[in-house]
Amino acid sequence: MKILTDIPFFAVPTTGKTVRFSLIILLRIVDDKIIEKRAHVDLHAILRQLGVTS
Repeated sequence: MKILTDIPFFAVPTTGKTVRFSLIILLRIVDDKIIEKRAHVDLHAILRQLGVTS
C-alpha cells in the first residue's frame, strides 16, 4: 500500500513524502458475518521512510 503524508502522522509533522508499507487485515467470520476485524501495519517501516527512525 502507498500513501502521501499530507496530514500529521502520530507526532510527525507533514512531509509530503509518499511512503510504502505492508498491511494485513484479519477477519473473523461466523455464520457468514464479520464479527471481528484486526489490521496490522508495519509502523516502523513508515517512520523509517519519514526519517524518524533508522
